[in-house]
Amino acid sequence: MKKFLILIMVWSHSIFAEEVDDLYISLVPIPDQTLASRHQGINDALKNVLVKLTGNSAVIQLAAVQPSLKNATLYVDAISFEALPNNLSIYDNTDGSNLGLRVNFSHSAIDNLIRRSELPVLPSNRPKLIFWIVRDDVETGRRLLGEDTKGASFTDADEQLMTDLSRVMEDRGIPFILPSLDLEDQLTLSEGEAWNLASEKIEIASERYGADARVAMRFYRSSNGSIRGSWKYWANNKSYFDDFGVESDVSFIPPVINELIDRLAGSFSYVPQKTKNVLIVKVFDVQSLDNYKKINEELTRLELVNSIDLVSINRDEIHFAISSEGNSDLLHDALIRSGRFEMRMADLRNKDSSLSFDWITQ
Repeated sequence: MKKFLILIMVWSHSIFAEEVDDLYISLVPIPDQTLASRHQGINDALKNVLVKLTGNSAVIQLAAVQPSLKNATLYVDAISFEALPNNLSIYDNTDGSNLGLRVNFSHSAIDNLIRRSELPVLPSNRPKLIFWIVRDDVETGRRLLGEDTKGASFTDADEQLMTDLSRVMEDRGIPFILPSLDLEDQLTLSEGEAWNLASEKIEIASERYGADARVAMRFYRSSNGSIRGSWKYWANNKSYFDDFGVESDVSFIPPVINELIDRLAGSFSYVPQKTKNVLIVKVFDVQSLDNYKKINEELTRLELVNSIDLVSINRDEIHFAISSEGNSDLLHDALIRSGRFEMRMADLRNKDSSLSFDWITQ
C-alpha cells in the first residue's frame, strides 16, 4: 500500500500581482438544453461567479444571497451552449455528456448584489501564489512536485493532483505558479528542507518566481486509503495553519485548496463601504505627461477606487485625493501589487490620511 505526504505553505512577498479576466463569466456542465437545465446551469454559474468575485466559497450559503440565487436569470447578460473541455466534462458531468453552458453576467447587476448583500470583494488585481509541494511515498520516499509531473518518478496520482489544483485555482480566479524543479531549485531547496518547512530556504527558492505569496501543504495516505495532512500559509503579515482529513483520495484537492483560498483571500479582500474614505496619495518621480496619464490609468482600474481628484502638481510630484472603498492599508497594498508604485521609505504612512510612492517607469 502506497503512502504519501504533501506539505503546502504561503509567505507574503511584495512583487507584482496579476490582472485576472473573465471574473463575471462561468462555464458549467449541463445534461441537456431544456429550460430546467438552463435554469439550473445559470444558478450554478452565479454561485461560481460570486465565489470568484468575493474570494469566499461560504457566501453562497448566506441568507442575504438566497433570493438572488433563486432569480439568477435576472443577472444574466448572455448565455451560449458549447462543448466542455475534457478536464471539465470528466470532473463534473457524471452522466457522460459533454455539454456546457457559458453564462455572462451583468457587471453592474452583480456589483449591486455584492454591495447590497455586504459581501467582500477580492479585486481583479490578484496576488500570485507559488505552491511548493512535497510528497512522502513509503516506496519511493520524498518527492517535490512541480511544473512537470511526468516521468518514472511520478505517479498517476501526482498528475491528477496537479490537474485538480489547476482546476480549482482557475475556478477561483487565483493566479498561481509551480516551481520548475530544475537544477537551480534542486540546489536551493531539497526534499528534506521542504518537508521540514525550512522557511528561509523556501523563501530563497521562491524569489526567482516573483510570486506575491508562497504556499506549502502535506498529506499522507493511510493504510486504509484515507488522506491526512496539513497546510500553512503566510500572506500580508498573516499566517494560518490547519490540518485536514479526507476518507478517500478521489479529488481530495478541491475541498482542501478551497478552504485554503477562503482563508488566504481574506487578506486581500475588502467589504464595500457605505461611507467612502478619502486619502491623499502623493506620487513622486513623475517625469512626463505620459507618466501622469499612466498613473491615472493605474488608479482608475482599481476596483476599490471610486473617484480621483487632482490636488496639486509641483515639478515631479503629484498629489491626488482618492475616494476609496477600503482603508489606507488596502489601497497601499493594491498599488504595490500593481508593480508601478514603490513605497517611499523616507515617508511614513500618516494613518489613513496620506500615502507616498515613487512612480516606476517601464
